[in-house]
Amino acid sequence: MRRLAILLVGILMTTALMLLGVQSTTSAPNASPSPTGTASATRTDAPALVDLKIDRTYYHSTGVFSIPRLIGWEPRPADDLVHVPTLSTDLSSIHVDFTNDSVLSTIKVALEKPASVRVGTLQDLGKYLNNQYFQANFSPYERGWEETGRSIYASQVVVNVKLHGTRSSVNYDYVGRQLARLDHGWIILLQLTAPANNPQLLDRMQQLLWPALTFYPAEAALPLQWATLADTSLGYMLRYPAEWYVNGHEGQEYFVDGFLGSSYISLTSGAEPRKTIQTEHSARDWVLTFQPDAKILTTKPETIKGAKGFSVSFTFGGVNDNGSRNRISLNNIQTQRAQSAVATLLNADNGTLYWLIGLSSIPNVDLLDVSAKAIPPQFAQIRSSFMLLPQAAYVAVSPLKAAATSTLLPSPTLNPQSLNMNSAKKYKSPSGLYEIQLPAGWQAQNTRQSVRFSLGDTPLAVLTVQVDKPAVLYGELFNTAQRSFDSPQAALQAFKEQQSGPAITYGDVYTTKIGNVAGYGLTLTFNSTQASVSSSVEVRLALLPDARAVETVAAVDGSIVSAVQPVMEAMISSLIVHVPETGPTRTPQPILLTATEVQRQVHELTETSTPTITPSPTNTPTPTFTPTPSATFTPSATVTPSATPSATPKAF
Repeated sequence: MRRLAILLVGILMTTALMLLGVQSTTSAPNASPSPTGTASATRTDAPALVDLKIDRTYYHSTGVFSIPRLIGWEPRPADDLVHVPTLSTDLSSIHVDFTNDSVLSTIKVALEKPASVRVGTLQDLGKYLNNQYFQANFSPYERGWEETGRSIYASQVVVNVKLHGTRSSVNYDYVGRQLARLDHGWIILLQLTAPANNPQLLDRMQQLLWPALTFYPAEAALPLQWATLADTSLGYMLRYPAEWYVNGHEGQEYFVDGFLGSSYISLTSGAEPRKTIQTEHSARDWVLTFQPDAKILTTKPETIKGAKGFSVSFTFGGVNDNGSRNRISLNNIQTQRAQSAVATLLNADNGTLYWLIGLSSIPNVDLLDVSAKAIPPQFAQIRSSFMLLPQAAYVAVSPLKAAATSTLLPSPTLNPQSLNMNSAKKYKSPSGLYEIQLPAGWQAQNTRQSVRFSLGDTPLAVLTVQVDKPAVLYGELFNTAQRSFDSPQAALQAFKEQQSGPAITYGDVYTTKIGNVAGYGLTLTFNSTQASVSSSVEVRLALLPDARAVETVAAVDGSIVSAVQPVMEAMISSLIVHVPETGPTRTPQPILLTATEVQRQVHELTETSTPTITPSPTNTPTPTFTPTPSATFTPSATVTPSATPSATPKAF
């Protein structure tokens, strides 16, 4: 019977509205009136039945606040305003309107931080909400407004008003309520309006929204114009300078990098399902799995917006050992220089481990040391903005529309002789295993089984060579110790099929040569957001006569790719591997070769100081191959990169 009675009331209301000529879809209560016609008597419709339901949590694009989103009250992009101060006396403010046309109601959220007036107490707040303030807020109500009551209690100011508007030549009266409180120097405001015949709607909206309107002071301390990375699929968000480069894909890893002053910073974020970190020891183990040569500096418990976990600072690189980090792979075509890093690991209620890895070009510094003057203060602010999101989260698009741009690395000055094979001299590795024609300006670094050649002191071009058992080289492609394939062609094809995705464009596997040894190649191409700048990594594999295999990896930054690719091709063509009677027997540790690792190369090939070339021909070579030039490799079509997750997350 109750359901039938409600249905009958609804039918009667619908009929009454139709008789009064009310359209089913109307504009917002504060819309401008029709330019013609005379306003009729004030409407006194029966109050509409409103079922208040929350579908998700709305997060503003700045990350400064969140509020439950009521079904029917839609945020309007045109009414999402962010005021970024330019002078020290300017107001900082965020305003968002949610409008329900069908019930003639609005919800307005505003956060304001005045600079020219002090608002430190509730009494100050009451004075701030004066007639001038309300006149500016209620000016769209053509027939005026009046305050009907004001109170200060429970750390808040409440002001009730009556509003008189006109729309489509019809007068409408409304009731409104302004709620305000103070939080970390900001004024938090919630303004509610409803038809005058339904004041109960104000009370119900206040009960649902006002206690749940959440302010995030860490995000509010950041510049409002900073950009927001929000992954609602995995459930986290992060803020960063708008001019930084961002690369990633919803539900996968993200990579963000840029400069803070003269310091280069890179961030990697992601999630690991069915994983938790409960102790400092397990947090350190996670870091050592991620970075085997990490030197742990500080481990501390961490709580960020209710999520608990740990932060671990560490340094790595800068040591030329013979471990897995020095093996030739796409994971380490850059020079092993010292870097500082910090990992933030947060446990979520859904059993997922969320992680944020921050790397700095500042060497040998504890990034958790608040007294370290070398660390830009914005770095800690970025880390503190790391926020886990509930399952039903909606993150608004920024009204500032700040376009992400690539981080512009210093433009290299190339020595013309380094691009001229006429200046090349024969270089032989200390072990006598490798021999190559090396132009002036190229520098070499050796490990047991590999050699790495970089262009100058800031190598935006790197060529590495490695010889080992085929199963070992194949295994490195797939993060395993060894893996068997019928041929290099089959290994590269399987790698391409496993790794393909939105992060990188993988070309076709093609025939090529390393020296005069026939083999196969695969080119991986990716772009920055800077137009017409594509960067590439080419992998070649070939079988040697002694049942071993040789691998070359050539990485070139897009800013110099057209100038450097031909000389790298000539260097590969001149490569000679002296084949001994027996091959090596060691079993190396695997290195990840993922799209995420490939992305790191162009960003980190920027600083190095490698040993001067000092050939020492101590071994007498066996008969060698005569190099035969092969075609210059050409990158395939480019796409904007996005990080691909791996079982073991890697930082950039």
